[in-house]
Amino acid sequence: MGTPAAGALTKQSQLQVTRERQVVLPRGVRDVPAVCNVEGCEPLAEALNSRQQKILGVLVERYVLDAQPVSSQTILSDSGLRVSSATIRNELAALEDLGFVQQPHTSAGRIPTDAGYRQYVNVLMKPRSLRRSDSSRIRRELSPLFSELEVILDEACHLLSDVTRYTSVVLVPTVDHNAMRHVQMNNVNPHRMLIMLISSSGQVKHKLYETTSALSPDRLNAVTSYLNAKLQGKTFSTVKKMKFADIDNPQDFHDPFLETAFDYIQQTIPDDPNERIIVEGLVYILQHPEFSDVEKAREVVEALDDPGSVAKMLGAKLDSSDPMVIIGNEHELEPMRSCSFVGMPYRIQGEVVGGVGVVGPTRMQYADALSAVDYLTRRLEKCVSILSSM
Repeated sequence: MGTPAAGALTKQSQLQVTRERQVVLPRGVRDVPAVCNVEGCEPLAEALNSRQQKILGVLVERYVLDAQPVSSQTILSDSGLRVSSATIRNELAALEDLGFVQQPHTSAGRIPTDAGYRQYVNVLMKPRSLRRSDSSRIRRELSPLFSELEVILDEACHLLSDVTRYTSVVLVPTVDHNAMRHVQMNNVNPHRMLIMLISSSGQVKHKLYETTSALSPDRLNAVTSYLNAKLQGKTFSTVKKMKFADIDNPQDFHDPFLETAFDYIQQTIPDDPNERIIVEGLVYILQHPEFSDVEKAREVVEALDDPGSVAKMLGAKLDSSDPMVIIGNEHELEPMRSCSFVGMPYRIQGEVVGGVGVVGPTRMQYADALSAVDYLTRRLEKCVSILSSM
Protein backbone atom coordinates (compact mmCIF):
# COMPACT_ATOMS: atom_id res chain seq x y z
CA MET A 1 0.00 0.00 0.00
CA GLY A 2 2.94 2.31 0.56
CA THR A 3 3.82 2.79 -3.10
CA PRO A 4 1.84 4.24 -5.99
CA ALA A 5 0.05 1.75 -8.21
CA ALA A 6 2.30 0.55 -10.96
CA GLY A 7 -0.45 1.12 -13.52
CA ALA A 8 -1.47 4.50 -12.20
CA LEU A 9 1.82 6.35 -12.54
CA THR A 10 3.91 4.52 -15.14
CA LYS A 11 5.45 6.02 -18.24
CA GLN A 12 3.08 4.09 -20.49
CA SER A 13 1.52 7.33 -21.63
CA GLN A 14 1.86 6.83 -25.36
CA LEU A 15 -1.40 7.26 -27.19
CA GLN A 16 -3.22 4.11 -28.27
CA VAL A 17 -5.74 4.25 -31.09
CA THR A 18 -8.79 2.05 -31.57
CA ARG A 19 -11.59 1.96 -34.11
CA GLU A 20 -14.24 2.61 -31.49
CA ARG A 21 -12.50 5.65 -30.13
CA GLN A 22 -9.52 7.58 -31.31
CA VAL A 23 -8.08 7.99 -27.85
CA VAL A 24 -7.56 5.41 -25.13
CA LEU A 25 -6.29 6.92 -21.92
CA PRO A 26 -2.87 6.01 -20.60
CA ARG A 27 -3.15 2.97 -18.36
CA GLY A 28 -4.28 4.10 -14.95
CA VAL A 29 -5.87 7.44 -15.85
CA ARG A 30 -9.47 7.32 -17.00
CA ASP A 31 -11.55 9.81 -18.88
CA VAL A 32 -14.87 9.44 -17.07
CA PRO A 33 -17.35 10.43 -19.80
CA ALA A 34 -17.67 7.85 -22.59
CA VAL A 35 -17.67 10.80 -24.96
CA CYS A 36 -16.58 14.21 -23.69
CA ASN A 37 -19.46 16.65 -23.72
CA VAL A 38 -17.29 19.66 -24.48
CA GLU A 39 -16.63 20.63 -28.05
CA GLY A 40 -13.14 19.62 -29.07
CA CYS A 41 -12.65 17.46 -25.95
CA GLU A 42 -11.92 14.34 -27.96
CA PRO A 43 -8.14 14.78 -28.31
CA LEU A 44 -6.78 14.06 -31.77
CA ALA A 45 -3.15 13.42 -30.91
CA GLU A 46 -2.29 12.18 -34.40
CA ALA A 47 -3.22 15.67 -35.62
CA LEU A 48 -0.45 17.16 -33.47
CA ASN A 49 3.17 16.94 -34.49
CA SER A 50 5.85 16.61 -31.84
CA ARG A 51 6.50 20.36 -31.81
CA GLN A 52 2.82 21.15 -31.26
CA GLN A 53 2.64 18.64 -28.43
CA LYS A 54 5.72 20.20 -26.84
CA ILE A 55 4.22 23.68 -27.15
CA LEU A 56 0.88 22.58 -25.70
CA GLY A 57 2.58 20.85 -22.76
CA VAL A 58 4.69 23.92 -21.97
CA LEU A 59 1.68 26.23 -22.30
CA VAL A 60 -0.44 24.15 -19.90
CA GLU A 61 2.29 23.90 -17.29
CA ARG A 62 3.13 27.60 -17.46
CA TYR A 63 -0.52 28.62 -17.23
CA VAL A 64 -1.07 26.28 -14.27
CA LEU A 65 1.79 28.02 -12.47
CA ASP A 66 1.04 31.65 -13.31
CA ALA A 67 -2.70 31.81 -14.06
CA GLN A 68 -1.81 34.27 -16.84
CA PRO A 69 -2.15 33.88 -20.62
CA VAL A 70 1.09 32.47 -22.02
CA SER A 71 2.92 34.39 -24.72
CA SER A 72 4.81 32.91 -27.64
CA GLN A 73 8.04 34.36 -26.23
CA THR A 74 7.52 32.57 -22.90
CA ILE A 75 6.85 29.30 -24.71
CA LEU A 76 9.99 29.76 -26.79
CA SER A 77 12.02 30.34 -23.64
CA ASP A 78 10.51 27.48 -21.63
CA SER A 79 10.40 24.89 -24.39
CA GLY A 80 13.99 25.07 -25.58
CA LEU A 81 12.77 24.75 -29.17
CA ARG A 82 15.19 26.15 -31.72
CA VAL A 83 12.63 27.98 -33.79
CA SER A 84 11.53 31.58 -34.23
CA SER A 85 8.75 33.35 -32.32
CA ALA A 86 6.82 33.49 -35.57
CA THR A 87 6.92 29.70 -35.81
CA ILE A 88 5.61 29.43 -32.26
CA ARG A 89 2.80 31.86 -33.10
CA ASN A 90 1.88 29.80 -36.17
CA GLU A 91 1.76 26.62 -34.12
CA LEU A 92 -0.37 28.32 -31.47
CA ALA A 93 -2.78 29.41 -34.20
CA ALA A 94 -2.97 25.80 -35.37
CA LEU A 95 -3.61 24.59 -31.80
CA GLU A 96 -6.34 27.19 -31.48
CA ASP A 97 -7.96 25.99 -34.69
CA LEU A 98 -7.92 22.45 -33.28
CA GLY A 99 -9.61 23.64 -30.08
CA PHE A 100 -6.75 23.00 -27.64
CA VAL A 101 -6.02 26.63 -26.73
CA GLN A 102 -7.83 29.94 -26.85
CA GLN A 103 -6.91 33.61 -26.83
CA PRO A 104 -8.90 35.47 -24.15
CA HIS A 105 -7.90 38.93 -25.45
CA THR A 106 -6.67 40.13 -28.81
CA SER A 107 -3.27 41.17 -27.51
CA ALA A 108 -2.91 38.45 -24.87
CA GLY A 109 -1.22 35.08 -24.99
CA ARG A 110 -3.10 31.79 -25.02
CA ILE A 111 -4.65 29.65 -22.31
CA PRO A 112 -5.65 25.96 -22.46
CA THR A 113 -9.21 24.90 -23.20
CA ASP A 114 -10.77 21.89 -21.49
CA ALA A 115 -9.71 19.90 -24.55
CA GLY A 116 -6.15 21.15 -24.07
CA TYR A 117 -6.14 20.02 -20.45
CA ARG A 118 -7.58 16.66 -21.51
CA GLN A 119 -4.86 16.22 -24.11
CA TYR A 120 -2.29 17.12 -21.47
CA VAL A 121 -3.63 14.62 -18.90
CA ASN A 122 -4.12 11.81 -21.41
CA VAL A 123 -0.93 12.13 -23.41
CA LEU A 124 1.55 14.81 -22.40
CA MET A 125 1.67 14.77 -18.61
CA LYS A 126 4.72 13.19 -17.01
CA PRO A 127 4.15 11.09 -13.87
CA ARG A 128 5.26 12.64 -10.62
CA SER A 129 5.97 10.91 -7.32
CA LEU A 130 4.49 12.22 -4.13
CA ARG A 131 6.94 14.27 -2.08
CA ARG A 132 8.66 12.12 0.52
CA SER A 133 7.59 14.44 3.32
CA ASP A 134 3.94 14.08 2.27
CA SER A 135 4.06 10.29 1.92
CA SER A 136 5.73 10.02 5.33
CA ARG A 137 3.06 12.24 6.86
CA ILE A 138 0.24 10.18 5.34
CA ARG A 139 1.76 6.94 6.66
CA ARG A 140 2.28 8.48 10.08
CA GLU A 141 -1.07 10.22 10.54
CA LEU A 142 -3.45 7.86 8.74
CA SER A 143 -3.36 5.02 11.24
CA PRO A 144 -5.22 1.69 11.44
CA LEU A 145 -5.20 2.21 15.21
CA PHE A 146 -8.22 4.50 14.91
CA SER A 147 -11.19 2.63 16.35
CA GLU A 148 -13.83 3.56 13.77
CA LEU A 149 -13.99 3.78 10.00
CA GLU A 150 -15.43 7.30 9.96
CA VAL A 151 -12.53 8.55 12.07
CA ILE A 152 -10.13 7.16 9.46
CA LEU A 153 -12.14 8.71 6.63
CA ASP A 154 -12.24 12.09 8.38
CA GLU A 155 -8.47 12.03 8.81
CA ALA A 156 -7.93 10.87 5.22
CA CYS A 157 -10.04 13.75 3.89
CA HIS A 158 -8.19 16.28 6.06
CA LEU A 159 -4.78 14.95 5.03
CA LEU A 160 -5.60 14.95 1.32
CA SER A 161 -6.76 18.55 1.42
CA ASP A 162 -3.75 19.62 3.45
CA VAL A 163 -1.26 17.87 1.17
CA THR A 164 -2.74 19.00 -2.16
CA ARG A 165 -4.11 22.42 -1.10
CA TYR A 166 -7.32 21.56 -2.92
CA THR A 167 -10.79 20.82 -1.59
CA SER A 168 -11.03 17.12 -0.78
CA VAL A 169 -14.11 14.90 -0.70
CA VAL A 170 -14.72 11.38 0.60
CA LEU A 171 -17.78 9.25 -0.07
CA VAL A 172 -18.67 7.27 3.07
CA PRO A 173 -19.97 3.68 2.69
CA THR A 174 -23.74 3.50 3.06
CA VAL A 175 -25.77 1.02 5.06
CA ASP A 176 -26.21 -1.03 1.88
CA HIS A 177 -22.44 -1.52 1.65
CA ASN A 178 -21.98 -2.74 5.23
CA ALA A 179 -22.22 -6.35 6.29
CA MET A 180 -22.68 -7.35 9.91
CA ARG A 181 -19.41 -8.63 11.36
CA HIS A 182 -20.22 -8.74 15.05
CA VAL A 183 -22.99 -7.97 17.53
CA GLN A 184 -22.03 -7.09 21.08
CA MET A 185 -24.43 -6.56 23.99
CA ASN A 186 -23.37 -5.38 27.42
CA ASN A 187 -25.14 -4.50 30.66
CA VAL A 188 -24.16 -0.95 31.59
CA ASN A 189 -26.17 -1.09 34.82
CA PRO A 190 -29.25 -3.02 35.97
CA HIS A 191 -31.51 -0.87 33.79
CA ARG A 192 -29.42 0.04 30.76
CA MET A 193 -27.95 -2.06 27.96
CA LEU A 194 -25.42 -1.08 25.29
CA ILE A 195 -25.85 -2.58 21.80
CA MET A 196 -22.80 -2.36 19.51
CA LEU A 197 -22.84 -3.39 15.85
CA ILE A 198 -19.51 -3.74 14.07
CA SER A 199 -19.59 -3.82 10.28
CA SER A 200 -17.29 -5.54 7.82
CA SER A 201 -15.87 -2.11 6.96
CA GLY A 202 -15.02 -1.39 10.58
CA GLN A 203 -17.88 1.02 11.20
CA VAL A 204 -19.34 0.86 14.70
CA LYS A 205 -22.96 1.66 15.46
CA HIS A 206 -24.02 1.76 19.10
CA LYS A 207 -27.02 2.74 21.16
CA LEU A 208 -28.14 2.60 24.79
CA TYR A 209 -31.49 1.03 25.71
CA GLU A 210 -33.54 1.07 28.88
CA THR A 211 -34.29 -2.41 30.30
CA THR A 212 -36.49 -3.62 33.14
CA SER A 213 -33.69 -5.72 34.59
CA ALA A 214 -30.20 -6.86 33.71
CA LEU A 215 -29.68 -10.25 32.09
CA SER A 216 -27.18 -12.60 33.64
CA PRO A 217 -23.83 -12.75 31.81
CA ASP A 218 -24.53 -16.33 30.71
CA ARG A 219 -27.92 -15.46 29.20
CA LEU A 220 -26.54 -12.35 27.54
CA ASN A 221 -23.68 -14.31 26.01
CA ALA A 222 -26.04 -17.01 24.76
CA VAL A 223 -28.40 -14.50 23.11
CA THR A 224 -25.45 -12.62 21.60
CA SER A 225 -23.90 -15.82 20.21
CA TYR A 226 -27.20 -16.89 18.63
CA LEU A 227 -27.75 -13.48 17.02
CA ASN A 228 -24.20 -13.41 15.66
CA ALA A 229 -24.70 -16.85 14.12
CA LYS A 230 -27.90 -15.67 12.41
CA LEU A 231 -26.84 -12.18 11.32
CA GLN A 232 -23.13 -12.28 10.49
CA GLY A 233 -22.45 -11.57 6.81
CA LYS A 234 -25.86 -10.01 6.13
CA THR A 235 -25.91 -6.35 5.10
CA PHE A 236 -27.25 -3.83 7.56
CA SER A 237 -30.05 -2.97 5.14
CA THR A 238 -31.06 -6.66 4.96
CA VAL A 239 -31.07 -7.01 8.75
CA LYS A 240 -33.15 -3.82 8.99
CA LYS A 241 -35.86 -5.37 6.80
CA MET A 242 -35.92 -8.83 8.41
CA LYS A 243 -38.76 -10.15 10.53
CA PHE A 244 -38.12 -11.84 13.85
CA ALA A 245 -39.55 -15.02 12.35
CA ASP A 246 -36.61 -15.03 9.90
CA ILE A 247 -34.19 -15.79 12.70
CA ASP A 248 -36.39 -17.44 15.32
CA ASN A 249 -35.95 -21.19 15.67
CA PRO A 250 -37.07 -22.40 19.10
CA GLN A 251 -35.68 -25.86 18.42
CA ASP A 252 -32.16 -24.40 18.19
CA PHE A 253 -32.43 -21.71 20.85
CA HIS A 254 -35.11 -20.12 23.01
CA ASP A 255 -34.94 -17.11 25.28
CA PRO A 256 -37.75 -14.63 26.06
CA PHE A 257 -35.29 -11.74 25.58
CA LEU A 258 -34.29 -12.77 22.03
CA GLU A 259 -37.04 -10.85 20.24
CA THR A 260 -36.33 -7.69 22.27
CA ALA A 261 -32.61 -7.98 21.50
CA PHE A 262 -33.35 -8.35 17.78
CA ASP A 263 -35.58 -5.28 17.94
CA TYR A 264 -32.75 -3.33 19.61
CA ILE A 265 -30.36 -4.33 16.83
CA GLN A 266 -32.75 -3.12 14.14
CA GLN A 267 -33.22 0.18 15.96
CA THR A 268 -29.44 0.63 16.18
CA ILE A 269 -29.08 0.43 12.40
CA PRO A 270 -29.56 3.96 10.95
CA ASP A 271 -32.65 4.54 8.80
CA ASP A 272 -31.11 6.92 6.28
CA PRO A 273 -29.66 5.00 3.30
CA ASN A 274 -28.56 8.17 1.51
CA GLU A 275 -24.98 8.77 0.48
CA ARG A 276 -22.90 10.67 3.01
CA ILE A 277 -19.85 12.72 2.26
CA ILE A 278 -16.97 14.35 4.06
CA VAL A 279 -15.62 17.63 2.63
CA GLU A 280 -12.45 19.41 3.75
CA GLY A 281 -10.68 22.55 2.59
CA LEU A 282 -13.49 24.52 0.95
CA VAL A 283 -11.40 27.62 1.63
CA TYR A 284 -8.88 26.49 -0.98
CA ILE A 285 -11.44 26.99 -3.74
CA LEU A 286 -11.68 30.65 -2.79
CA GLN A 287 -7.93 31.16 -3.04
CA HIS A 288 -7.82 30.63 -6.81
CA PRO A 289 -8.31 33.63 -9.11
CA GLU A 290 -10.85 31.67 -11.17
CA PHE A 291 -13.25 31.99 -8.24
CA SER A 292 -12.76 35.65 -7.42
CA ASP A 293 -16.32 36.20 -8.65
CA VAL A 294 -18.42 35.80 -5.49
CA GLU A 295 -21.45 34.31 -7.26
CA LYS A 296 -19.36 31.76 -9.11
CA ALA A 297 -17.55 30.75 -5.91
CA ARG A 298 -20.85 30.47 -4.04
CA GLU A 299 -22.29 28.08 -6.64
CA VAL A 300 -19.26 25.80 -6.45
CA VAL A 301 -19.21 25.80 -2.64
CA GLU A 302 -22.94 25.04 -2.53
CA ALA A 303 -22.49 22.15 -4.98
CA LEU A 304 -19.67 20.71 -2.88
CA ASP A 305 -21.75 21.15 0.26
CA ASP A 306 -24.60 19.11 -1.20
CA PRO A 307 -24.19 15.38 -0.41
CA GLY A 308 -26.31 14.39 -3.40
CA SER A 309 -24.20 16.39 -5.86
CA VAL A 310 -20.88 15.13 -4.56
CA ALA A 311 -22.12 11.57 -4.28
CA LYS A 312 -23.23 11.74 -7.90
CA MET A 313 -19.82 13.01 -8.98
CA LEU A 314 -17.93 10.47 -6.87
CA GLY A 315 -20.19 7.49 -6.97
CA ALA A 316 -21.39 7.24 -10.55
CA LYS A 317 -18.08 6.07 -12.01
CA LEU A 318 -16.52 4.04 -9.20
CA ASP A 319 -16.20 0.91 -11.31
CA SER A 320 -12.44 0.62 -11.70
CA SER A 321 -9.29 0.63 -9.61
CA ASP A 322 -7.88 3.40 -11.81
CA PRO A 323 -7.79 7.09 -10.96
CA MET A 324 -10.39 9.20 -12.74
CA VAL A 325 -10.12 12.75 -14.01
CA ILE A 326 -13.13 14.92 -14.85
CA ILE A 327 -12.25 18.24 -16.48
CA GLY A 328 -14.43 21.34 -16.75
CA ASN A 329 -17.39 20.82 -19.06
CA GLU A 330 -17.15 17.05 -18.71
CA HIS A 331 -18.99 17.51 -15.38
CA GLU A 332 -22.71 16.82 -15.44
CA LEU A 333 -23.32 19.44 -12.75
CA GLU A 334 -23.37 22.96 -14.15
CA PRO A 335 -21.64 24.69 -11.17
CA MET A 336 -18.75 22.22 -11.36
CA ARG A 337 -17.90 23.02 -14.98
CA SER A 338 -15.32 25.56 -13.89
CA CYS A 339 -13.59 22.83 -11.87
CA SER A 340 -11.64 19.64 -12.33
CA PHE A 341 -11.93 16.54 -10.19
CA VAL A 342 -9.27 13.89 -9.60
CA GLY A 343 -10.52 10.87 -7.70
CA MET A 344 -10.19 7.18 -7.04
CA PRO A 345 -12.45 4.48 -5.58
CA TYR A 346 -11.52 2.66 -2.41
CA ARG A 347 -12.35 -0.92 -1.56
CA ILE A 348 -13.21 -2.86 1.56
CA GLN A 349 -12.67 -6.60 1.29
CA GLY A 350 -12.42 -6.27 -2.48
CA GLU A 351 -15.68 -4.37 -2.94
CA VAL A 352 -15.81 -0.74 -4.08
CA VAL A 353 -17.68 1.09 -1.31
CA GLY A 354 -16.68 4.74 -1.70
CA GLY A 355 -14.42 7.26 -3.33
CA VAL A 356 -11.73 9.81 -2.49
CA GLY A 357 -10.84 12.86 -4.54
CA VAL A 358 -9.87 16.49 -4.85
CA VAL A 359 -11.62 19.40 -6.55
CA GLY A 360 -9.86 22.48 -7.88
CA PRO A 361 -9.86 24.81 -10.87
CA THR A 362 -9.30 23.30 -14.31
CA ARG A 363 -5.92 24.99 -13.93
CA MET A 364 -4.93 22.15 -11.62
CA GLN A 365 -1.60 20.49 -10.84
CA TYR A 366 -2.88 17.22 -12.27
CA ALA A 367 0.25 15.11 -11.78
CA ASP A 368 0.58 16.16 -8.13
CA ALA A 369 -3.13 15.59 -7.49
CA LEU A 370 -3.03 12.14 -9.07
CA SER A 371 -0.02 11.01 -7.06
CA ALA A 372 -1.53 12.27 -3.79
CA VAL A 373 -4.95 10.70 -4.40
CA ASP A 374 -3.39 7.40 -5.47
CA TYR A 375 -1.04 7.18 -2.49
CA LEU A 376 -3.61 8.21 0.10
CA THR A 377 -6.27 5.85 -1.27
CA ARG A 378 -3.94 2.87 -1.01
CA ARG A 379 -2.95 3.81 2.52
CA LEU A 380 -6.64 4.22 3.38
CA GLU A 381 -7.44 0.76 2.02
CA LYS A 382 -4.64 -0.74 4.10
CA CYS A 383 -5.87 0.94 7.29
CA VAL A 384 -9.47 -0.13 6.69
CA SER A 385 -8.38 -3.68 5.91
CA ILE A 386 -6.55 -3.90 9.23
CA LEU A 387 -9.48 -2.34 11.08
CA SER A 388 -12.02 -4.72 9.56
CA SER A 389 -9.94 -7.76 10.55
CA MET A 390 -9.54 -6.71 14.18
